[in-house]
Amino acid sequence: IAWIAAIDLLERLIKKLEMERKNLTEANRLLRLANTQIKESMDHIVALYEAIHFFTNQRNKDNLIKMLLDYTKKITKTNLAFFAQDFDASKKGTLEGEGISERLKRELSDAILKNWNVLIPMGNVLLISLEDRKYMLAAMRSAEKIYGILGIESTGDESVFYTGKKEQLQFLSELGSTMLKRFDLEEMNERLLIEQERNRIADEIHDSTLQKLFSVSCGIFALAQNAKKMNREQLGKELNMIRNALENMMEELRRTIYSKSWKNSGKERLKDYVSQYLCAINHLNHINASFCMT
Repeated sequence: IAWIAAIDLLERLIKKLEMERKNLTEANRLLRLANTQIKESMDHIVALYEAIHFFTNQRNKDNLIKMLLDYTKKITKTNLAFFAQDFDASKKGTLEGEGISERLKRELSDAILKNWNVLIPMGNVLLISLEDRKYMLAAMRSAEKIYGILGIESTGDESVFYTGKKEQLQFLSELGSTMLKRFDLEEMNERLLIEQERNRIADEIHDSTLQKLFSVSCGIFALAQNAKKMNREQLGKELNMIRNALENMMEELRRTIYSKSWKNSGKERLKDYVSQYLCAINHLNHINASFCMT
């Protein structure tokens, strides 16, 4: 009986140890998984920081899109990223991305057109299947304009899609939309500046030069009427006066057009700015720095 009780106790202890071993193994697995996720999260944060920094300092639209695709692949850890632009509900645009075959471009373009109305609402991320592969698509847009479609090849099952890459792709599409909207605003601002300069020139020409041209026109008309009554000396004097008036108007017109030109005044403004900056540096640091511009 004692032997039987001892064996029974030993079996129970073995089962308990086995259970504890399984629990410990599972805890170690979860710990390794947590460490991996922490490392991936840190890498993700670093990549996002780099992306935001480079996107913010980018001044070329084509380079921005190329950089966006590079960081999309890096952050989502996919082998394929693409950008489709100039699409609408009834028209195919262009699709670009490294390593995409012409056949796949056509299939993706057809899928974008087919799912256009589902895809374009802000914040949507769409999962589509082409043959045996899955792709995620997100619209890059603002409230008033659609800039394009950002997409990646999805690896893994749908649970991975909804827990990770969906948020990453959505964030990248919103970030890219913000940068492209900045380009539009800068272009609009440039057009407004040009229009403002045109209006300034037109106003100054109207207020001064046109009035003087009208005066010269009247003078020429009066001279033509009285030319027969004047001698050669009087006629030459009147013509010289008209010539001087026209030369003054030409000089005034040049000043009006080129008053904001870098070639005419930019060098002096730069010289003034540098002089003021060096003056402040000298005063604050008790030094004597100078420069010469030739």
